[in-house]
Amino acid sequence: MLQLSYDELDDAEKNIFLDIAFFFEGENKDHVMRLLDACGFYATIGIETLQDKALVTISKDNKIHMHQLIQEMGWEIVRQDSRIYKTLKGVAD
Repeated sequence: MLQLSYDELDDAEKNIFLDIAFFFEGENKDHVMRLLDACGFYATIGIETLQDKALVTISKDNKIHMHQLIQEMGWEIVRQDSRIYKTLKGVAD
């Protein structure tokens, strides 16, 4: 179910999700949005989408949170993508 929610995201939303999983869990939402916007992401829309899909929550003190299992899913996605990249790179060399 969680993977399905992730798979339905567009590329920018996936990048925002992974950035939060790796770097921004527990950080101030406004700070994170400024950083993501500076990188060319549409942070407001992206974070709202992640909230709608229950992939992140915003606490009363304006911090972005992600359940540990969801965060671990993000880590695993990157791990799998890295293995695929290494495999493809090895074939191309």
